[in-house]
Amino acid sequence: MPANIMSEIIVDFSSDSSRFNMEDCWKTGCYVVKNDCEALIRKYNDRIQIKVKGEDKRARRDLMIYVTAVIEIINKDLPKPPLKLIPLPDIKNGEVQYQKLTNRLAKGKNTYYYHEDLEDEKAFDIGLLLDGIPTQSEIDKIMNRLDNKLDVVIDNTNKIKSELQEHLTKICKQNQQIQDKIAPAVAAITDKTIQEEICQEMLQLISNAFTLHQADMDEKLKAVYQQIQNTDIVSSKLELSIPLLNVFGVNYKTEIDLKQWKKQMYEKYKLPLFNLFGYVG
Repeated sequence: MPANIMSEIIVDFSSDSSRFNMEDCWKTGCYVVKNDCEALIRKYNDRIQIKVKGEDKRARRDLMIYVTAVIEIINKDLPKPPLKLIPLPDIKNGEVQYQKLTNRLAKGKNTYYYHEDLEDEKAFDIGLLLDGIPTQSEIDKIMNRLDNKLDVVIDNTNKIKSELQEHLTKICKQNQQIQDKIAPAVAAITDKTIQEEICQEMLQLISNAFTLHQADMDEKLKAVYQQIQNTDIVSSKLELSIPLLNVFGVNYKTEIDLKQWKKQMYEKYKLPLFNLFGYVG
């Protein structure tokens, strides 16, 4: 299980506020609410535990499907996929692999035996154990939908980058040198929570610049800013915000003290990304 998986889960659900309400989050867990159902997602002992509660059975299942799909997308590039474990009621720390249950069902066997042929053997109805647990086909359907959405976002992001590149070329002699360094600098920020914090800092600075110079901004910059706001991927927001802030550093030096800001940010985060600000001439 990736060490930063909980941070990635929190970022993913926070960025999809149109579908979900993030009620609370902390270092090892979060609460997500949708359609009056609540999912508790928490990490412990190298595991992710999901508990969903709510009055409506269909809504509970839909939330479980979506939460599971988000986690499987994060985990899909792992060399060895994590095991899916189903808890066994009334058995302390009792659990069984999801795959074992579905394999038995495929063979026409509707009962799972815990500690079979031992003194503490206990029989479980597999249908009851899997009640509310999404099938792999249901999860795959949502994963494909999320992947398609991601492809659209990436296409839009690449379009924004191209438009911003064209705009920057006119005012920044060393623009290409900046562009070549942005992606590696963003990729070096492996902690998703820190990525989100830095992104918010940049967007706040950009927002301040627009507030101060609204009348002076050309339509191109306004459109780029709007596109950045509409981009869901935090790393893409960072990649796009860096050159945009450099535009402000060139054109609006008096009110937007980019050098002082980047100094403060570097002292706070100690990341090479902040060396890219003010890299113009």
